[in-house]
Amino acid sequence: MLLLTEKKLNPIAMHLEKIKWSVFGTLTWDNDSDTRFAPSTERKHKKDFLWLVCKSASRLRLQTRNVAYYGKTEWGAAMHGHFNFLIAEQGTKNVSPEVLAATMQEIWSARRRRAEVVPFDAQRQQAGVRYQSKLEFVNGEQICTAEIISRALSAILLKNADTATALILPPLPNPIHADTFAV
Repeated sequence: MLLLTEKKLNPIAMHLEKIKWSVFGTLTWDNDSDTRFAPSTERKHKKDFLWLVCKSASRLRLQTRNVAYYGKTEWGAAMHGHFNFLIAEQGTKNVSPEVLAATMQEIWSARRRRAEVVPFDAQRQQAGVRYQSKLEFVNGEQICTAEIISRALSAILLKNADTATALILPPLPNPIHADTFAV
């Protein structure tokens, strides 16, 4: 018997909390085989989510490569997967969160699937990010679901990390004058 235990904070959450998000969403599948606990299910979720991002970007005349997003499958107590995701403001600034959410909802629902795609509530930034990125454990072992992090989001995270590092670390010596530090 599988026992789903307490959900824990994902270490990436503190980095995701610094991002300005536009949309918060959950995708579900009606076909039971698309929700069972299996690697093939995660591959299907990833493929379908990427299809949704591309289709929505195309309809709204956005550059897919510039859209920053994060997503992962959540299994829940019944071990039936659904897909949670966040879409950042970066790459979507020409479209309001309301229009982006409605477009994604419409495209997903047209295939007889269920979704809840809504504008991100910035007043609940920390709670929203932590919900979407939480870790799950079964019988004390972490379920290692694949997180999807777009290239655009990776670039933002790296930029934020460089900025944070620059604020913490002292400047490095100028390499041209490095010999002056020799003993």
